[in-house]
Amino acid sequence: MRLPEFQNRVAIAYADTFFEARKRLPNAILPDLFNFIEKFSIDPTARGLNYEKLATIDSCLRSARVNGSYRAIVRIPSEDAKNVYTLLWVDSHDEAYDWASRKKIIVNPSNNAVEIFDVITKEEVAEMLPNITIEGNLFDFISDIEFEQINISSKFLFIIRAIHKEEDLVKAKQFLPAVAFEYLSYLAAGFSFNEVAEMVTQNVVDINEIQTVEQAVTDSTNKKQFYVVDNDEGDAELRRILKNPLDEWRVFLHLLQRNVVEKNFSGPARILGGAGTGKTVVAMHRAKWLAEKVFKNHGDKVLFTTFSSSLAGDIATNLKKMCRPEIYGRIEIVNLDKWISDFLLKNRIKEKLIFGNEVKEMWKRAIVSSGNGLDLPIAFYIEEYEKVVLANEINSFDEYRLINRVGRGVALNRGQKSNVWGVIDAYVTLLKNTKIIDGASAAVRAKDIITNSNNEELYKAVIVDEGQDFGAVSFKLIRAIAGIEHENDIFIVGDAHQRIYGKKVILKDCGINTIGRTGTLKINYRTTEEIGRFAQNIIKELPIDDLENGVDEGKGYLSLTHGKEPVVLNFNNVAEENEGIYETIRKWTALNIDNNSICIVARTNKQLDIIHKFLYNKDINLYEIKNSKTEDRSISGVRVATMHRVKGLEFDCVIIVGVNDGVVPLNTVLNNATDPVNKKELYDAERSLLYVALTRAKKEVVISSYGKVSKFLGK
Repeated sequence: MRLPEFQNRVAIAYADTFFEARKRLPNAILPDLFNFIEKFSIDPTARGLNYEKLATIDSCLRSARVNGSYRAIVRIPSEDAKNVYTLLWVDSHDEAYDWASRKKIIVNPSNNAVEIFDVITKEEVAEMLPNITIEGNLFDFISDIEFEQINISSKFLFIIRAIHKEEDLVKAKQFLPAVAFEYLSYLAAGFSFNEVAEMVTQNVVDINEIQTVEQAVTDSTNKKQFYVVDNDEGDAELRRILKNPLDEWRVFLHLLQRNVVEKNFSGPARILGGAGTGKTVVAMHRAKWLAEKVFKNHGDKVLFTTFSSSLAGDIATNLKKMCRPEIYGRIEIVNLDKWISDFLLKNRIKEKLIFGNEVKEMWKRAIVSSGNGLDLPIAFYIEEYEKVVLANEINSFDEYRLINRVGRGVALNRGQKSNVWGVIDAYVTLLKNTKIIDGASAAVRAKDIITNSNNEELYKAVIVDEGQDFGAVSFKLIRAIAGIEHENDIFIVGDAHQRIYGKKVILKDCGINTIGRTGTLKINYRTTEEIGRFAQNIIKELPIDDLENGVDEGKGYLSLTHGKEPVVLNFNNVAEENEGIYETIRKWTALNIDNNSICIVARTNKQLDIIHKFLYNKDINLYEIKNSKTEDRSISGVRVATMHRVKGLEFDCVIIVGVNDGVVPLNTVLNNATDPVNKKELYDAERSLLYVALTRAKKEVVISSYGKVSKFLGK
């Protein structure tokens, strides 16, 4: 039980480094860690914590006993400072002491940012970064004064001036403050000084006085690094985080992310970002922030919607970890098709809702009953109906005859348009007579019900994740759901690099005006720079839109972590490939990589069935991530999933199997194209699908194939 009189005069700050260390601990240690946290949160001065003074540079660092073998590193308050205890690290005894030995914790006087880094001497720098063959310095184009202008202290210049190549910067990372390393990474990646200086300006804070470390860790400036507990509510949230750990970048938002999350927008907002930049995380924090800080009344609701049901389930699981029950209860998380189905049911619309093959069968019947269909595939009529007729709210042949069918690959003269309209009219009549409704028509019906009714507003705000996968009909419905444009009404995150369902829209044509309310997330928190660069090369030929009329050039997406280059393997046949996959998994597990953090990804379910059977016979414990269910991380096993299903997920190591010609891209998909334009859309979507699979990996990725390799790999 927490002691109220003690809580009134102390705060406890948990550093992001502590959450990083917690993830590395063996599961057997966690009960002892939670017991330690319980004691620490009640009274961090208690004798039972067995503090030991350390021979470290920072005289305020102590170790505290977790159990007989593990120690936590704590920074106790300095003399005459605010009473704040900071938990920094947890590890086995020797490793914890080693981590703390060189640590220095200071406050940067230019911005009151807390900086944690290892101290190194000039002699050690010269040994670590010898200038043997390379002339010049990586940052010769930046003056000492300019470094100070972007809040990099002169005390680090002896390290920076010894950096000759990007590999040197990676080696020096632990000896630099995190923000300094970030800005240097931008400069090394080709950003101009002025571009980096603008980022610094966006992060500027008003400084009334220079703060102590204890003051600074509780300041909003350092929310990115420290989770501060100073009341029972914060303590309860901490316990949820520790029990169901999220990656630290999901808990500690980058200041640029927080600026987006906590900004009052005058209307709809559009946020872009490449894979791994935290778009979904930003969207989740946005939903939480709106429910906590903006729309706080008991009846206020926030809708969080995305394209697929499985992704909605994953988001719901994570949001539940992030939010207090009363806040979570006011956020509705559901994929849009499910929302439409539920809404129509509530409004007593009794038609049967159909998707996929059932829709195709209805179109077959319509073509036959119309008697005047053209020699065009069924997919053409479906797309013509959804992208032209429904998207433009066409109700008659006269309207259809005059519409500009921009972007449709099959040109139609007046007579052909008449034939096509005959099929569409037959289809609509068939739906009405059989009391059936398809998904796209259902979205229009829902929009019409909302706009024609005088009902109270449905939601205060709508959050849209994976916006690139929604079509015009869906966005018009979202506009209706959010009501008349108002502050913080619609928040859309998306990345056209990951468009795998072939829906390109212009938001303003859907009644969603985001002009002047846009942002771009640049930092990749998931994948290493090496994986990101490889994945970007897969889609380099694609023209990427920005969900409006502009282009997302992808400039400036940067990962601050480095690792191994992706490995591309090619085998003679599927049997050899299976053996290669097995050996890769054995290698990773021998390195103590958790089974849950390894995922085998394939383009088709048939491929998964083959590798699943093979590995099962090798006694590899497997867990299939199904389309219909949320992944349960509590169940052990190497993950297996399709490329579509892994969207929105992440793993330490990923094996993408069967990346063969004819499979990636999948011939059966391309062969169903309705016209050359549609074939190009499908081809691009297949390329984006491989990009999505690659960018699920945080540390290592292996791309495997047999026989002829996919043309996407440039072989």
